[in-house]
Amino acid sequence: MTLPYKKQDAKAYAREHFRGVWAATATPFRDDLSLDEAGFRANLRHWIGDLGLGGLFVSGKQGEFFSMSVPERKRTFELAVEEAAGRCGIVIAGRCGAAAGAVPGRAGALGVALR
Repeated sequence: MTLPYKKQDAKAYAREHFRGVWAATATPFRDDLSLDEAGFRANLRHWIGDLGLGGLFVSGKQGEFFSMSVPERKRTFELAVEEAAGRCGIVIAGRCGAAAGAVPGRAGALGVALR
């Protein structure tokens, strides 16, 4: 994956793009344990539109990444970037290389956090 800045420019990039209040997203599930996309979209709209958050950390520890398959994680990343539509920053998270490989080119996310 190619970063949009050089190592020596990381601090300036962060100051420019990581502004305001950021929050970790919770991921809703249905009774059958499948991803509740409508519920997640409603949450995203509330966090972005109503609360005006500066950014969201998607599918990290609070987002239950450990209980989701890679396709489910990928879907949360896609939904978050789609709903944000440039109105707030998105950082996608996960474990090992799963997050980095889940969305080619980060699909509009500002970053990828791996554990």
